[in-house]
Amino acid sequence: IFFSLSGSKLPSYVLPIFPAAALLIADWLCVSRRRRIFWICASTAFAAACLYAVAEPWLASDSNPAHVAAFMPWMHPATLALTLCAGLAAGFAWWAKPAIAQTLLAVGGVAFVQLLLVGYTALAPVYSARDVVAQMTAQPSPPAASDTLYLVDTFDHAFLFYANRTGIMVGYRDELVQPIQWAPGAYLPSVSAFERVWQNEQNAIALMRPSMYTELQA
Repeated sequence: IFFSLSGSKLPSYVLPIFPAAALLIADWLCVSRRRRIFWICASTAFAAACLYAVAEPWLASDSNPAHVAAFMPWMHPATLALTLCAGLAAGFAWWAKPAIAQTLLAVGGVAFVQLLLVGYTALAPVYSARDVVAQMTAQPSPPAASDTLYLVDTFDHAFLFYANRTGIMVGYRDELVQPIQWAPGAYLPSVSAFERVWQNEQNAIALMRPSMYTELQA
C-alpha cells in the first residue's frame, strides 16, 4: 500500500522489495515447467544480445560521447555475460536440468548488475550535478551565496546539495506539492511567471534543461 500511495518511486524507496521479490521468483521458478524456464532464459538471452547491439548508439544519442566511451568497457562485458549465461541456461533448461539453468541465469544476472554498477561511475557527470556546480563555482565571477536560484521546470536534488543553497521552483511540482504549500513564496506556477520575475532580477541564476534555455532565448 505504501509504494502504491507514495508519489515517488525512487530506487531507495523500493529497495526493500527486492529480497522478498527474489524469494518469490525463486519459489515460482522451482515449480515452473521445463518449457517455461527455457523460454524465460531464451528471452533473457535475446534481450541482452539486443541491448549489447543498441546500447552504445542509444546512450550516445543522449549523453556526452566521452562518457559513453568510458562506460562501454563495462556495458559490453555486462551484456555479454548475461547473454552467454542466459543462453547456456536455456540449453540446460531444454535438457531438463532446471537447477543448473536457474543457477546460470542467476550468475548472469548478478554479473550483469555488478558490472553496470561499477561502470556507472563513468556516467556520473551526466546524472549528477556535482560537475555542474564545480564549473559554476570555477567561473571568474561565480554566483554569490546571496544570489537567488531558480529551478525552471526541473528539480535536481544533487544540485541543491552540492551548491549548498535553496531555490525557487518554477512550474515543477511532482513530489514537492506539500513543501510548496508550506512555502508558497518559493514557487512560481509557470515559466511565463518566471520570465516576468526574471526581468527585474539583478543578482540571480537559473538552472534549466538545454531545451528550455533554447525556448526562452527564442
